[in-house]
Amino acid sequence: HHSGDLLILSVASRLNSLVHPSDLLGRLGGDEFALVIQQNLSEEETLAYVERLRNSLEKVFLVEESEILIRASFGISIFPKDGTSRVDLIRCADTAMYKAKETGKNGICFFREEMQSEILRKIDFEKKLISAFKNEEFFLVFQPQFVISSGKLRGFEALIRWQSPDWGMMSPLKFMPLVEEMGLIVPLGEWILRTACQKFKHMVDHHQIEDAIISVNISVAQLEAPDFVPMVSHILQECGLKANCLEIEITESVLIKSFEHAIQILKQLKALGILIALDDFGTGYSSLRYLQLLPIDTLKIDKSFVDNIDNPDENKQIVGSIISLVQRIGVSVVAEGVESETQLDYLRSAHCDNVQGFLLGHPLNDIEVEAFFAQYSG
Repeated sequence: HHSGDLLILSVASRLNSLVHPSDLLGRLGGDEFALVIQQNLSEEETLAYVERLRNSLEKVFLVEESEILIRASFGISIFPKDGTSRVDLIRCADTAMYKAKETGKNGICFFREEMQSEILRKIDFEKKLISAFKNEEFFLVFQPQFVISSGKLRGFEALIRWQSPDWGMMSPLKFMPLVEEMGLIVPLGEWILRTACQKFKHMVDHHQIEDAIISVNISVAQLEAPDFVPMVSHILQECGLKANCLEIEITESVLIKSFEHAIQILKQLKALGILIALDDFGTGYSSLRYLQLLPIDTLKIDKSFVDNIDNPDENKQIVGSIISLVQRIGVSVVAEGVESETQLDYLRSAHCDNVQGFLLGHPLNDIEVEAFFAQYSG
């Protein structure tokens, strides 16, 4: 706290040295400052003025012999266009500041009228998310995966859905980014993992499926939680599920943020007998370096690559090359998003290990899972 106070003082001093004598700089609280610009400036001149302030804060601060780098976001409101009272002007500047944070946490943004409705929609969305968590509006569906050579069930990938009383069925693409932003991903992720393991254990016991797995996606925040590995181990014991029946799926975003830490956590999971899958391979920065250094069992080829198999203008041979290369280092492959017989035939000819997609099975709710097993011959 002492070092933080000294930093705040240094920031105030540096800003004050650049503020025009006719303007007023104040601290609103915490790490937030407000500047009342009383000069008659155009928007372009105001932007240049604030840009000088921002640039000054990017230079190193020396606090108790420690070098500290900080970033600042700036929101700007203009009198009387954006408000005539101090309350309205600060509120609009605050709204613009949060918009600047969304674009990179080091920006400058003028208030625009449409921002207010956007912020209100986001606040409403956040309230409904918290309510959904409390009222158990989330549920899981299970998309089957199959061994391509035999047609045998490999297992299921657990996927979250939200049945909102106001908006109906919600895709995770719409709400999971905000779940992560709000810091709910760790408790929600634990619920997903526990529920998936419980339901899969029920499938194993009641349908006598052998050598099948349940695959669960894990976020960066979950992997960084200090009690993640003990939590996973506890859930497996609680559910009575064997460790080799659980597959943890990670994306490269986990690796980019903290590669060394991720490797250590994955090795601990592997030591428990849990399988590790690298999801969405090829969509961003994935490289052979990951495959060489990561303790992974499975690589999932992204749907965007599988889609190219149907397109004669695309080099679909890249999918076959990935499969061949990965299998040589002892990693099995799951091709995601298989939606046509052409794709399935190509993947079979390329000796892909496993497939997942609408052609073979949509994500299934609890009732549909039971119907699936009633028809599944194994």
